[in-house]
Amino acid sequence: MLALQEIRRKRLQFGLITLIVGLVVYLLVMIAALGTGLMSAMSGAVDSFEADFLVFSADSNNSFLRSELTGDQRDAVAGVVGAEKTGAVGYMVATAQQSGKNEDVALFGFQPGSIAEPVVTSGRPVQGLDEILIDGSLSRTSSLRPGDSIVIRNALRDYEFKVVGEVDNGQFLGLPSAYLSIDRWREVRYAGQGKDAPAASVLLIRDGGADVKGRVEAAVGNTSVVTKSAAIASIGGVKQQQQVVMTIELFGFVVGALVIGSFFFVLTMQRSYEIAIFKAIGASNWWVFGQLIRQVMVVALAGVAMGVPLALLTAAVIPSDIPLEVTVSAFLTGGISITIAALIGGVFSARQVVRVNPLSALGQV
Repeated sequence: MLALQEIRRKRLQFGLITLIVGLVVYLLVMIAALGTGLMSAMSGAVDSFEADFLVFSADSNNSFLRSELTGDQRDAVAGVVGAEKTGAVGYMVATAQQSGKNEDVALFGFQPGSIAEPVVTSGRPVQGLDEILIDGSLSRTSSLRPGDSIVIRNALRDYEFKVVGEVDNGQFLGLPSAYLSIDRWREVRYAGQGKDAPAASVLLIRDGGADVKGRVEAAVGNTSVVTKSAAIASIGGVKQQQQVVMTIELFGFVVGALVIGSFFFVLTMQRSYEIAIFKAIGASNWWVFGQLIRQVMVVALAGVAMGVPLALLTAAVIPSDIPLEVTVSAFLTGGISITIAALIGGVFSARQVVRVNPLSALGQV
């Protein structure tokens, strides 16, 4: 095809624009990967909950830190939706000490045998009060492994636990997470309060039905029931973080469209004479337009083929403490976005093709 023949003849010109497109694709993929990584660091532990709805105390503004539920509320919710569909979860921030090093952790208590119990990826589940599970992010930033001991400090008290397994639940509010039975969590979180201590921070509900929010809030006083996605959106900073990432992605999309559109606009202006010859011998506007769009697609796809491997290489060598998650979604975001941007830029350039008057263009020679 003539479009491909021109690309072969003008390798330098098309090679440079392909390089630029590839770098824009790389930028968009990395932005999407950073956005996913930041989201996982802020809410990965909550997103891993096997639940459709979360129950908070009504006055907590859906905050894990402020929400406190009593044992009566826990039992009442289980009575409404069924005990097999609920699970109690406690949350607190504590300090983990191991080999003389201190690190803040998001400490979760879970109700054993319920939907709140995390899935163990290595080691074994918690079986005693002095056993704990750690997330993979904590094992990567420390030397902790199943079989090691760890000290959790809260309110000037130290509690020693044995690490019995690892989970892959993710971080919460940028902190690595750890999991222990909720009874032991209550002792650590509310030291000295005994039976008067709250039973949980939140309750999980799975398969409760579309009307579960109304049923639970009507039957159990001082509760707020929200979907898991709404609970994640309520986490401080998550919504603003998503907006920032989306804005940067939009800027990258616009820049890509402008760069590609400008290149093909200048190229179209330079070959007005050739276009005029084709139109003078009977080529339609649609035919010439199709040749331009083919060139745009070749450049865009070649840029995607260049940018995606570069992003994979970066992900392979970047330090593990940087929140970067290169996913299929990130590739699709970068690849599809730049392809659409290229088509938009190409369409604006193609308008010049339609305006070329064969007689005027040939008369300029």
